[in-house]
Amino acid sequence: MRARSVVPKAALAALILAAPAQAQTWTLEKHPKELRLKRASKAPVVYLGNDKMSPEIILSCDLTTKRLSAFVGARIKVEDAMTYRFDVEPPVESGTGLKNAEPLTDAKGYLDGYKIKVPAAQTKDFVKGLLSHRRMWLRFSFGRYLETDFDLAGLDPFSSKVGSWTVSESTSKADDGPLVVLIAYADPGNATLVIRCQEKQVDAYVKSAVFDYDQKTRQATLSLSIDGAAAQDVTGSVATSGTAVFIPEPRAFIQSLVGHKTLRALFHLYQMKALQGGTIPIADLAKALPPFDRACPASQP
Repeated sequence: MRARSVVPKAALAALILAAPAQAQTWTLEKHPKELRLKRASKAPVVYLGNDKMSPEIILSCDLTTKRLSAFVGARIKVEDAMTYRFDVEPPVESGTGLKNAEPLTDAKGYLDGYKIKVPAAQTKDFVKGLLSHRRMWLRFSFGRYLETDFDLAGLDPFSSKVGSWTVSESTSKADDGPLVVLIAYADPGNATLVIRCQEKQVDAYVKSAVFDYDQKTRQATLSLSIDGAAAQDVTGSVATSGTAVFIPEPRAFIQSLVGHKTLRALFHLYQMKALQGGTIPIADLAKALPPFDRACPASQP
């Protein structure tokens, strides 16, 4: 099993050259001294009258120095700042700030023609975000704000698609053992189901923005329904980040999903009155599980 490369040193070149087929949803450009990966936004944005353009994420690797740079290309002259965030809906702004309390990252730095360059100090985290998330939301300005989002599927060569599941196999830094992660997304919706084997430990959790949870017990309640059956309330521990709820008895829960088509997950998020979540397609779980079962066999304690 291949371990994930360290980002950013030489990682993009190794990533592209080792598994170019996996990057087919991105545009790959090979130049004599540089490799570039480009990804256009999901939909064009209107910027002047009826004029439209599609901003691009651009990852560039210098093949001599192995230095990685990241840009957002706007095809118009923009101001030298942008704000981005991963895997969550655009922020809801109010007089007291962001209601959903998800962190935003401001990349204030260098302009390169029609591109905003992510500062070197942020590049590593920016690329890690691209590798480990499904979507990036972006805001930039050229006198007024423009907003768009990007579908990030297809960048990570250590992952594969099995039906609606993304299966990632790598090596845990903690024990050099296998790390297997299965991910399924609600579409539409803001719920993600994650099944993980790490350090021989099995976890299953629902991920979203910051959950509304009991501050004393650090627990939150999920309303879960399989294939439209009566919903069951499940209370689990909340991750330190506040953005995931761990499901008790995860192995039994995973087995309960096999052979079914959908999991509806509803929950409350921080400072949001309406229930959030969505319906997650889970068909083909049995086909996606073999790497997980090899890493965390059912016979282990």
